[in-house]
Amino acid sequence: MGVHSKVIKRPLVALLAIGLIASACGTNKEKVADTTTPPSETVSCDKTSTGGNPILYNQAKAGGCEADFTWSDQCDTETGRLMLPTAEPLDCVPAFSGDNGGATSPGVTADAIKIARYVAKPDPLTDAYLSGIGARDEPEQIAETYEGYLDMWNKMAETYGRKVEVVDLQGTGVATDAVAARADALKAKELGAFAVIGGPAQTRAFGEELARQKIILVGGAVGSADFYKSSSPYVWPIGPAPDQTAARTTEFIEKQLLGKKAEFAGTPELQARDRDFVLLTYDDAESNFKKPWDTWLADLQAKGIPVADERVVFTLDLNRAAEDTQTVVQKLREINATTVVFTGDPLMPGFFSKEMTAQGYFPEWVLSGTVYADTTVLARGYDQEQWKHTIGISLIPARIPNDQSDSTVLYKWWTGDADIPAKNTGAILATNVALLYAGIHFAGPNLTPESFRAGIFARPLPTRVDGDIRSTVTYGHKDFWPEGTDYQGLDDVAIIWWDPTATGEDETGTEGTGQYRYINGGERFLPGEIPSEPLPFFDASQSVTYYTDASDAPEGTKPVPDYVKTNPDKYAKPTS
Repeated sequence: MGVHSKVIKRPLVALLAIGLIASACGTNKEKVADTTTPPSETVSCDKTSTGGNPILYNQAKAGGCEADFTWSDQCDTETGRLMLPTAEPLDCVPAFSGDNGGATSPGVTADAIKIARYVAKPDPLTDAYLSGIGARDEPEQIAETYEGYLDMWNKMAETYGRKVEVVDLQGTGVATDAVAARADALKAKELGAFAVIGGPAQTRAFGEELARQKIILVGGAVGSADFYKSSSPYVWPIGPAPDQTAARTTEFIEKQLLGKKAEFAGTPELQARDRDFVLLTYDDAESNFKKPWDTWLADLQAKGIPVADERVVFTLDLNRAAEDTQTVVQKLREINATTVVFTGDPLMPGFFSKEMTAQGYFPEWVLSGTVYADTTVLARGYDQEQWKHTIGISLIPARIPNDQSDSTVLYKWWTGDADIPAKNTGAILATNVALLYAGIHFAGPNLTPESFRAGIFARPLPTRVDGDIRSTVTYGHKDFWPEGTDYQGLDDVAIIWWDPTATGEDETGTEGTGQYRYINGGERFLPGEIPSEPLPFFDASQSVTYYTDASDAPEGTKPVPDYVKTNPDKYAKPTS
């Protein structure tokens, strides 16, 4: 844990972010007071609090007027939050009665809120790859898991006299197909949807068209910070934009790597050189990522970081993977940087790493918050001689057992089932649904995209514990980012390195060899908080592979921290 401290005095939004309910304290952070009232907000005992959103229980209590309101049977008045066995339940709002305003927005009537659930079209190559490593959920498992979460939130959240009704929106193209994505977004309008959950993950076109049609997209969004800002209040990503991951990687490079020898490279020639860098970056067919990556390159150069003038660019096309890999690796070899900074999908590193080893090029690899390339289940499929030179930042929190994660605990508590059907994607599904209902719950009866945004932006500070390994997800103006108002989600990162010899389970529960190791137990760093003192890369004694309470746990694991655990017996499931 860190030894220097500062108090976080900004509201945070705590939501499930790829596996764990959001939270963070660690290096340069100290324990925050146990309160859900934002320090910067003046408590009002009017029917609504500052900004026009419903007053929260703890705000009313701080103002001495909690008795002036009726609170639902699902409100725990000791905590001021809903009776859900999760780390950060939604704050209670007054129980609604009376006139909700009827049809306040397209897709919203006096009785219902229509939501479309995006159902991805099967992609044989990707599906086969994921099935081969045990990381794929069947469509039926995903649908059943969604149904459980939606049923729970319909009964637990305040929906102001309306019921959320869900219809399926069948995708007609693969994740990279922009033309199909736009057509699918128009189907959402035909269905009369207020919002869509999920979407094709490799093209901006889906969110772009939904925003044009004034329909909310929760999860499944991809784009730059400028895109999210211009698309507000309609497009809601769970993770950060490329601009933000680039900024975090630049901070990491400046503080940990710049001006030092490439000691983690795989050949004496590279190890003897001062580090120089090359960006290996993903783009889509519409070049939607060209601007943020060009801006990143210019920013690195402006900071005096020795980086190649030309980015090496690739697209995700498994049909052309072998051919594209030859071209990419040839360009990297010609540049011959000591350190390759990778941002992209989690499948192509399998091709790149094997070809680079075949050609005898062993640079350092730096991960830049790349989605799922920082999962053990996928990294075990990369060339191990190549990948053992990998360090970087990770968006994913250090793992705890799946049956102790909030997404699984909530599903089993509500449904009574022995396990969650979508074991691999359940956390993402839970995150999407939780964010959707947070917006509805905090919007108040006048539900519109604008009030949805205001509710999420106004969500107050959750409790924190010192040394929290869980991730921080915020929206709005929290002073984390220099541009001010933040339209993306995840804010903090862990720092990792790859150990090809560490044993244990991967994210699917499969035993094997090779693990990412989380430095300092997986502590998380908000913007500006990555330390300048050298971090203990490749020192197994100062890392954790994952957390487990199993008696036969392998070396590298640690017991699950008590504050991460949730108690499914804390609350009984409501009977009505």
